[in-house]
Amino acid sequence: MLGKKIIFVFVFFVSIIGFSQTNRIYIDVQLSVENHQLEIDQKIVYYNKSQTNLDTVYLLNWANAYKDRHTPLSKRLIENYDKSLYFAKIKKRGFSKIKSIQCNGEVVVFENLKNAEDIVKIALPNTLKPRDSVIITTSYTVKIPLDKFTKYGYEYDKFNLRYWYLSPAVFDGKWHLMSNLDMDDIYMDPADYHINFKIPYGYTLNSDLPGSVDLKDDYALYQLKDHNRIDLEFNIQLVNDFSIYKTDDIEIISNLKSKNLTENIKTDVLKRQLNFIEDFLGEYPHKKL
Repeated sequence: MLGKKIIFVFVFFVSIIGFSQTNRIYIDVQLSVENHQLEIDQKIVYYNKSQTNLDTVYLLNWANAYKDRHTPLSKRLIENYDKSLYFAKIKKRGFSKIKSIQCNGEVVVFENLKNAEDIVKIALPNTLKPRDSVIITTSYTVKIPLDKFTKYGYEYDKFNLRYWYLSPAVFDGKWHLMSNLDMDDIYMDPADYHINFKIPYGYTLNSDLPGSVDLKDDYALYQLKDHNRIDLEFNIQLVNDFSIYKTDDIEIISNLKSKNLTENIKTDVLKRQLNFIEDFLGEYPHKKL
């Protein structure tokens, strides 16, 4: 069975957008390789797609699940007889430190939920009516954990990033509040993403988001955007071991290795696998995978 270090995941879904309104997420992020940290400025245009007035909004902050031994993630791993996170040193753990949150330009009160510090509760300054939107802006730091706990994190000069940013929890008449339990099961609405990702020069960012890269003297700026996306996963490494395989309609980006297969055979195998899955689940909705 392939491990999560190999970013080769087929995700098929049907995007259902209430009232033709899609949340929009804008992220400016910079990676510090030495400190294993992300400095993030984020803006979320959040729509109330329900028929209920909202005075509170929740954000999933799964990067904070590695904070200490009392988080749901740490307790879950212990239940599976995995003590790696429970006894990990602080410098190997991860966390998310939120500096501020504003709603429509007004500073608001926020807090982590008790016994679920990877979920943030925001008290809105004004009631959010059905079909209305609120602009949530926030600045925060994410300390990337060692990847030994969940296979997401850093290992030497490699960064496998998933669940690293704040995402709105789903409300459909009730809030679906989910903690990170290392089950790859985040429940979130599709959103339009605009991401500016700054990494040190010499490193390569692999993503299935379309975009461009602007190379500077000491850093590379990746400008990525797409519509109706969920669950973004990025890989950043100094020595890039990913390859691009082009099928008829989709580019497949993978570091799946095999010494016994040529590149042409790998491409043919991937085409047949993709066609098989699409026969059962429908056409993949994006251009890169």
